[in-house]
Amino acid sequence: MPDHTVAVTGAAGFIGARISEVLFQRDLRVRPIVRTFPSAARLSMWPMEPARADILQVSSLRSAFEGAHTVVHCAYGNTLDQAQNELITVEGARNVIQAAGEAGVRRLVHMSTVAVYGEPGLDKVDENTPYEQREEDWYTRSKQQAERLMLDAMDSGIVSEVVALQPAIVYGPYSLHWTITPIERLQAETLYLYDEGRGVCNTTYVDNVAHAVYLACTRSEAVGERFLITDGEPVIWREFYQYYADMLGKSLPSASVEDVQSAEASKARWTPLVKAAQTAGKATTSALSAVGFRNAYALARNAYRRKTRWMQQTSASMLDFYLGTTRYDITKARTVLGYEPIVDLCSGMNATEKWLRFSRLIP
Repeated sequence: MPDHTVAVTGAAGFIGARISEVLFQRDLRVRPIVRTFPSAARLSMWPMEPARADILQVSSLRSAFEGAHTVVHCAYGNTLDQAQNELITVEGARNVIQAAGEAGVRRLVHMSTVAVYGEPGLDKVDENTPYEQREEDWYTRSKQQAERLMLDAMDSGIVSEVVALQPAIVYGPYSLHWTITPIERLQAETLYLYDEGRGVCNTTYVDNVAHAVYLACTRSEAVGERFLITDGEPVIWREFYQYYADMLGKSLPSASVEDVQSAEASKARWTPLVKAAQTAGKATTSALSAVGFRNAYALARNAYRRKTRWMQQTSASMLDFYLGTTRYDITKARTVLGYEPIVDLCSGMNATEKWLRFSRLIP
């Protein structure tokens, strides 16, 4: 299908970049959409022509989409500012829809997430499971809104065809959250497992996601549907993290619920101090630079990020997440989309280990 041009938003990111590579390898014409060209350095080895656009500017998106048959929308809010993240995720989706309609794009493939279902406390979730409302969780809330906007765009006739994909835990080369961060936490001895890691982990190797995207771009059966995407067979968290521990020659720690509650209480005591330090840090950055402490705020900011990244393991929502028993059922993806995972967990982790060693993130 050499005349099938696919534009990919968020192509500088972990998932968007790999999707761009895989679609190109499968003989589609790929146009990576990035905010700045330097951010597309990973894709520079491929003979693709990236386009520059800001997801919050419809006119730039419309120009980037001209002549594309399909847009794969991967971009979302990924900053330290949660309000800005929600704006980027929701308004960005709205802008992509408008620009795609104006540019004559035929199909939108929306990269959603299993997070739209929240933590429903069910043993099995499929595409008929209703959204769980989690107003305190900006990510779930905004991804729910974005998915609704995308599917409604087809019903309202703005674009002819829409497909939504809902991957679970996406890991692999370049993954910050589910590859690099676990490695860093194991090295720093700040990663632990609740209840011996017996909660259910629904993994999705990044190439399986890219394979699902290819099918969503090319199969007519996919139109108007949303599909859960995983590696097919869930594992427990201990099994998932054990691969990383083995790479480093380390043992996996664990934590009881009581340990977590104690950590939460400690975090609560830290919160006012951290917020005060943030406010003071922002207010005095220029002054510190002027008197020769140019890096002081940066060091404090990075320390805060490390602190909060560790804290994320001990929040109430993450406790539910790591102790959950939910399995995401991909029967619909198999029967309607024609999806079958092409990489199992062992093979995915072997490929990930090679990349980690090549990148010198592990010895």
